[in-house]
Amino acid sequence: MAVVLPAANPHPSGVPSVGDVYWVDTTVYGGNKKPTRPVVVVRAPNDVLPDALVVTRTSMGEVRGSHVKHPADLSLALDRDGAFAKHYMRRIDIRFFAMPQHTRFQGQLPEPYIGQVLKMVGMA
Repeated sequence: MAVVLPAANPHPSGVPSVGDVYWVDTTVYGGNKKPTRPVVVVRAPNDVLPDALVVTRTSMGEVRGSHVKHPADLSLALDRDGAFAKHYMRRIDIRFFAMPQHTRFQGQLPEPYIGQVLKMVGMA
């Protein structure tokens, strides 16, 4: 059964970069009970590490552990308040981002949120 992802926005380069927000099909990359989730890229793929490192956003009311709260942002197809939780950090193969049936680029996570997320995961 195909999942329904929000419409994509054009990506400036076509390659995931730090701060990019995507909606992803979690039934393909696994590790989540919901079929779709928004994620933010915290480490872009490169020649040495071909996977992107992402942090998943949840809209659950109570989040355990380190997290960064983020308000709803319709420009990123985020229709409710949520949090980027360190516990939900995952690696996703770069090939996954080239498949529009599985990932949809939404835009860049603005400051101060991306800075806070990067600090939370030790990338800043």
